[in-house]
Amino acid sequence: MAQIRKITISLVSGEIKYSEARQKADPGDTIEWNCADGNFAVQFQGLSPAKKRKDKKKKADPLSMVIRNANELAPGAYKYMVAVASGDDVFIDDPEIIIDAV
Repeated sequence: MAQIRKITISLVSGEIKYSEARQKADPGDTIEWNCADGNFAVQFQGLSPAKKRKDKKKKADPLSMVIRNANELAPGAYKYMVAVASGDDVFIDDPEIIIDAV
């Protein structure tokens, strides 16, 4: 059964922190990012495990992506970039999501 996997992003002394540093997900799950510390963006490097993406409409809105079906995606680690704007600064990090085989 598909689940919503929530990741909260925060800035702590200029460092990006996550509620889940290495999020695991299954095909069909939705990953939802939130950040109350500034405007933010998420972009996968290379092949994206997401089949569709819901972009944010307002600063407080989450950004969410639905993970592709198992026949469209190999299990494994998928790196992505996170950028968070705070004042005149932009902080960048590159965590990963682990997609399990179903």
